[in-house]
Amino acid sequence: MKKTYAILFAVVLVLSLSALIFADKVKEDSTELMFERVIKFSSEENAPDVVCTGAGVRKKFVVKVYGAAVYIEPEAAKKILAKHMPAKPPEDIEDFVEDLAENEAYWKDFINGSFHKVIVMRFVRDVGADSIIGAYRDGFEENLEDKSDLTKKAVKKFLSFFTDEIKENQDMTLRFAPDGTIIVDYAGKNRGSVKSLPVARSLLKNWFGDDPISDDIKEYGMKFIYEIIKK
Repeated sequence: MKKTYAILFAVVLVLSLSALIFADKVKEDSTELMFERVIKFSSEENAPDVVCTGAGVRKKFVVKVYGAAVYIEPEAAKKILAKHMPAKPPEDIEDFVEDLAENEAYWKDFINGSFHKVIVMRFVRDVGADSIIGAYRDGFEENLEDKSDLTKKAVKKFLSFFTDEIKENQDMTLRFAPDGTIIVDYAGKNRGSVKSLPVARSLLKNWFGDDPISDDIKEYGMKFIYEIIKK
């Protein structure tokens, strides 16, 4: 009997520890990928924490390409996004994020807002460098408003970071600072940074603009936004 109780206690302990671990994670339901709930914006000593607002999946037709988690700097974001939050907690989270996805004023403030943002993409299939560059180039053609030589130079520098194939289970991370600096990490390496507000805003429109590459990321990337902003 004592042995049975000991085994049951061990099982309960393991399950309790698992619950604690998963409380620090955010699950993307389609890919079942787990993302950290809180990360540092960058490796710099004084970098702020950014908190996950949710996660969604990017599909090419019906094929899953990556799961993506969205992060924001909460205190700075509250000053800009709080006005778009309802007075009471939403009764149905799916209805809430669906309605928020149609709120143009919210997304304008989200994209242009002066707070740190991060997108972590974890790939579920191998994708070649040419395909990555092509996808970003298409996004710039659609969303880039500033066509100046300075902005074109920044675009060229950004695209130059993508020289390698990204493998299944590898991450691509874009970090957006308030001053327009974009830091790129992918395939296990830091690839550099480029500073350009037009380029940063164009990239964010890929996921959060009027014609996003993934409705799922735009919606479920905001699954926890109410509790973060109204906390």
